[in-house]
Amino acid sequence: MSSFTGTINSSVSIGGVAVSSNLQRTGSGLANYIADLPIAKAGTLSTRTSDTAGIITLAAGHGITDADEVDVYFSDGSVAYAATVTAYDTTTITIAGASGDALPTEDAAVTVGVVQDLDVDIEGDDLKMLAIHATSAASVILTTDDSGDTVELAKLLTANEAYTWAYDTGVTNPIASDTITHIQASCGSSSAAGVFKLAALVDAAG
Repeated sequence: MSSFTGTINSSVSIGGVAVSSNLQRTGSGLANYIADLPIAKAGTLSTRTSDTAGIITLAAGHGITDADEVDVYFSDGSVAYAATVTAYDTTTITIAGASGDALPTEDAAVTVGVVQDLDVDIEGDDLKMLAIHATSAASVILTTDDSGDTVELAKLLTANEAYTWAYDTGVTNPIASDTITHIQASCGSSSAAGVFKLAALVDAAG
């Protein structure tokens, strides 16, 4: 049987005191995924229908259509994710069914990222190590269905700041008892596109 090793290195300096660690785990398998995240579009919530629906005005040529699912980022760092685009024209999109944070007040500035949906297979109980990273601000959701309705882990990432987890550190497995079938990620930056990476070490032997 194949054997793989995952490593999380960390180095901390606080008030002149330096601390470093090297955490390693082994497993029998890998579940690694990479996706390009298209640059987000800046706009305004021109009509607020409800906490989960409204019309967003964007610059002409935004390229978003009613085949898309989007995340809506607010200036305070909140995000309404997995909204369905139900209509669009040259300068507006209509969204409905957003999850996460309630949409902001009408006329608020927002940033809209088109969701990239990856088909995956990660058995939560087999997880030994997990790292999630993006080169831009990003929303990342691990879900058990392609609609984003059953969210098992949601992370709002700062550019180049990774989320990590490892087995046997006293921190609960974030996807225990779940079979993750989709990763949904979007770029939250209107100034630069991003690259998303998820690396998982698994061990079916337990």
